[in-house]
Amino acid sequence: MANNNGPLDKFRVKQPSGQRIIKAGFNPGRNASWDWNELLTTIEANFESDFDLAALEANVQANKVTGSTNATNIATNTEDIGTNTTAIATKATTASVTALNATVEALTVQLSANLEKVAAICACLTAAEIECAACER
Repeated sequence: MANNNGPLDKFRVKQPSGQRIIKAGFNPGRNASWDWNELLTTIEANFESDFDLAALEANVQANKVTGSTNATNIATNTEDIGTNTTAIATKATTASVTALNATVEALTVQLSANLEKVAAICACLTAAEIECAACER
């Protein structure tokens, strides 16, 4: 039978010596002869210890502070994500407008160069006394 000298003795099932082991409805699957008293002995053997309660409480408090800080950071990051989303949309629009302006400027330069060439051709045709409908405009 299990050791009856632990701090969980008040929870043990008491039985007269020589009687069969009392089985409980819960069997963790450890072995076929498992009983309630064996569970208590296992708990005493594996979980009874001298814990530094002050250190554990300090750790809990530190984790609460960390949790609070994390909640604040999450809220801040959520706001920053919204701000960044707006900034990205603005930059995308600005980039599109900037690219469009650059294209318009390039086309304007090309158009100006083409008009100069047409003017030179018209001057040449006029000098040669060749009539051209485009040159008369």
